[in-house]
Amino acid sequence: MGVYFDPALTFKYHIQQLLTKLNQAIYLLRTVKNFLPKESIRLLYYSLFHCHLNYACEIWSSASDTLLNQIFKKQKIAIRLITNTRYNAHSTPLFKTEGILPLNLLIQFNKANFMQGIVQNKAPIIFNDTWMTNMQHRQLLNTYDRELRNDSELFIPFSRTNQLSRFPIISLPTIWNSLPSNVTIVRNTREFKNVSFEHFMEKIPDNFSCTRLFCPACN
Repeated sequence: MGVYFDPALTFKYHIQQLLTKLNQAIYLLRTVKNFLPKESIRLLYYSLFHCHLNYACEIWSSASDTLLNQIFKKQKIAIRLITNTRYNAHSTPLFKTEGILPLNLLIQFNKANFMQGIVQNKAPIIFNDTWMTNMQHRQLLNTYDRELRNDSELFIPFSRTNQLSRFPIISLPTIWNSLPSNVTIVRNTREFKNVSFEHFMEKIPDNFSCTRLFCPACN
């Protein structure tokens, strides 16, 4: 469907269009959840719902938390339909058991894989020289006089606003720099996807504990 840009780069219109597609997918999942096996519903989720979350999320994830939270609420509905659990069931353990990344981790996963293509020179040439290492940046400014621990990390431009820090020019190298060395060292694209997926899945707690007082899902 492409990505819709608005003058203020809020991606509000794009999110609205995305929500429409997600609602359609949820309607279909809700329709078939009682007479299709779970594995078939999972396949429908990936083909009708998950694909829209993956598409160009490196760009539209620059939207505000308020807009992204609307999408995440739809994803929580979808995961409950897959597992055939209550409408208000806690989604964190469901994402863990089903091996599906929640929206925030899915965005980081896609950004990490995009940056792996940049680092390994497998991305389109238009992205060449978009980012440089800290050492290259210091050399450019003629301030390189000794080796530092973070010389090999990507240089992250300074951002004055929170909105600007969400844009790819800043968020992409930030995600890459946050990855452990056992992930960034992987050169093969397919292997990197597997390793990085496991890395982000580990961020979902194994033993979820609800801290909400009088939680309707726990009582």
